[in-house]
Amino acid sequence: MKSNVKKEINVTELLNRLNPVTYNYNQISEMNLPSENQHGFISQEFATVFPELTRDITKPVFNRDGKIISDYTFKGINYNGLISVLAAGFKELNAEVVTLKQELADYKANDAVRKALNLDTNNNKGFFMEQNVPNPFSDQTSIRFQLANGNNQASIIVMDLNGKLIKEYSIDKNSGEIKISASEIGKGLFLYSLISYGNEIITKKMIIK
Repeated sequence: MKSNVKKEINVTELLNRLNPVTYNYNQISEMNLPSENQHGFISQEFATVFPELTRDITKPVFNRDGKIISDYTFKGINYNGLISVLAAGFKELNAEVVTLKQELADYKANDAVRKALNLDTNNNKGFFMEQNVPNPFSDQTSIRFQLANGNNQASIIVMDLNGKLIKEYSIDKNSGEIKISASEIGKGLFLYSLISYGNEIITKKMIIK
């Protein structure tokens, strides 16, 4: 029963041009209009945005004998036709909200990365941890480290951007390197930190493809 079917797109801007109002009908003798408060649009304004949802309606005016003596013309709105437009507008707004939420989550995650990486500018008191090599990697990478004199109890932990612990590698010597396999971590952007006696000393990031 339908042809030339097309998806409703870019309707949010059109809906934003509409001016919802409350109003009361003038009590016109030729028409039996309700007296209660109404919600809707001014037809002439509505027609400038959605002309296809308005039409001129002509009603006959009868005398007491039931004879047509004149007619009355007004512009009507197809409110049922507006329902699909409102649904399309809701979907567009919802898609924007989802995008904004993702951008906000990414910003917070990147902000956490920036704050963590700023630890590298602090006084590390004899501790040292290199950037993993290679980076990015898809198979295996290595991280060289050195602990402060007299310290031989530490670990290197790998976390996701939300701070969830993925893997911990214990260190029982003053210097050396550890090997990390991609199969142990997964794919994506991760943080890794040198931890000593519960204190975060140095944090860097690595990418696994």
